[in-house]
Amino acid sequence: DHRDLHLSLRRQRQMCIRDRAEDVKLTIFMSLDRNGRVNPNSIQVVEISGGDEDAQKVAFRRAKIAIISCGKNGYKLPPNKYERWREIEVVFDPTN
Repeated sequence: DHRDLHLSLRRQRQMCIRDRAEDVKLTIFMSLDRNGRVNPNSIQVVEISGGDEDAQKVAFRRAKIAIISCGKNGYKLPPNKYERWREIEVVFDPTN
């Protein structure tokens, strides 16, 4: 039936994008509070390469989810060095 075909094609497309997203390298900027919690609104792409536009969007979305979920209780960072890590860039590189 037409609906099943549509769902099948959508799943295959998502798998294709998911695979291509693994080829994307991106550098992300974010700011943190003194407790090591990320300000979700601060997360943005500084640099991105590899893959096409769809793959890059997927890679950024995954990176943002990972940053937020892993840091939900605050990243454990030295409080006395807050000025050094309050704004940071993180590189997501599938080749490393």
